[in-house]
Amino acid sequence: MARFRTVALLLFASLLAASPGRPGSPGSAVVARVNGVAITADQLQGEMLRLLPMTFFHQKVSPEKMEQLRRQALDHLIDKELKLEEAKRLGLEVPDAEVEARLKQAIDSFPSREAFDARLKQGGVTLADLRAEIRRRKLVERAEQAAVKGVAVGEKEARAYYDANPERFVEPEQLHLRAILLKVAPLATKEEEKAVEAKAKWLAKQIRSGELAFEAAAKQYSQADNAKEGGDMGWLHKGQLGEKIEPQVLKLAPGEVGGPFRVFKGYYLVQLVERRPARTVPFEEVRDKLVRQLTERRREERRRAWLQGLRAKAKVEILLPEAAAKGSPAAGKGAE
Repeated sequence: MARFRTVALLLFASLLAASPGRPGSPGSAVVARVNGVAITADQLQGEMLRLLPMTFFHQKVSPEKMEQLRRQALDHLIDKELKLEEAKRLGLEVPDAEVEARLKQAIDSFPSREAFDARLKQGGVTLADLRAEIRRRKLVERAEQAAVKGVAVGEKEARAYYDANPERFVEPEQLHLRAILLKVAPLATKEEEKAVEAKAKWLAKQIRSGELAFEAAAKQYSQADNAKEGGDMGWLHKGQLGEKIEPQVLKLAPGEVGGPFRVFKGYYLVQLVERRPARTVPFEEVRDKLVRQLTERRREERRRAWLQGLRAKAKVEILLPEAAAKGSPAAGKGAE
């Protein structure tokens, strides 16, 4: 967990270079202006570095994807500046105590204060820079919150949505299963595989004859991770089992055992414990979750409309030829 917090802070610190209003290194080219505020190539590069791990993690980035990333990064910077200006217009403020609390979280995510200071020095970032970026981010958050204040969906609207979309609330048939896995080594000989198959068939016979309970057999013989739980697989629905197994399992009656089935890992025996038929989930069971989902959807619609309004009123100049030529969403929206 500490590792992820550290990585998150490193990304957070890198955002300082991408923040509108914070100048880049001397001579850094201006790639856009938002109501006269310059966005520099250094800031654009910083935002691209922030987006790169999230968008193309463990992937090779083609020139086309890199250009797409650059346009996306530029749009983010423009949007951020517009939100920041709106926060200032609304007179929103961030208490110093809140900034200091967030700064402390950042410091505490490092092994020591010395390690934190060293990372800031390495990035050419000061504490003042970091405090300023925290404040900017908090202001942007407050502006977004103000934009959706009062936007909510009540139970009556949620019920209307539920009634109008019954197919969305159908829960498919579910099967409660237990399984026993006898593994076959990847490089097993034919004789070794036949021995495992013979053992699986013997187990199946023992269980079907009533001489051995499936749960006890799973605890004693299964090589799956759930052996200690008697091979309990929980509730599964159609489509979650392998193509070779599912058609046969669906034919089982409660208590019956299917297999052995040859799968990639070895041989499976499967017991159907209980069958739960498909049903329409009652409104009472989904009400709270549905209200939250519909509320968030409406807030997202409001956020998009709000941002479009900010862009329409703003003077946005795209000075990056490639981005303007290839139709960046930032270009042409409120540009003069």
